[in-house]
Amino acid sequence: MADADDQLGGQLGAIAARLTDIAGCVASEAEAATAVMRGTTEQAHRIAQLAAALAEAAAAIEEGARRQTETLAHARATLAINKPVIDALTRSAEGVASISVTVSDIARESQMLSLNARIEAARSGDAGGAFAVVAAEMSALSGRTKLATDDIRSKQKSDLDYLCH
Repeated sequence: MADADDQLGGQLGAIAARLTDIAGCVASEAEAATAVMRGTTEQAHRIAQLAAALAEAAAAIEEGARRQTETLAHARATLAINKPVIDALTRSAEGVASISVTVSDIARESQMLSLNARIEAARSGDAGGAFAVVAAEMSALSGRTKLATDDIRSKQKSDLDYLCH
């Protein structure tokens, strides 16, 4: 029986050695699994932080878009309120421009008429002296009219340049 006991002791020793090897492998695998779990946990934390940052960025973008929408709505409302005034000013400016052209045409025709009157006064000699004075006054008046219409055009141009820039 001693032989059987020795044989059984040898088998139990082999089983114990094998179990120790298996326990070592299990411990090694458990350490590897723990390391993987730590890495996964760290990755999950980083992903959570990125998701929080992304949510903040999305909220900021949404707030910016909301403000832009409000600003555009306000601008649209302001333009709608001011549109009748702008339209009236446009019509008024067009009317002034039209009148300015007409006055300029009248001034040009007056200058021509004044020139013709001076020519006729010169032909009439001494008898045309009074006529020459009237022609000279008419020429001065048409010159002042031309200066006034040029001034109106200049002011309209500078006003238009100001509004466009």
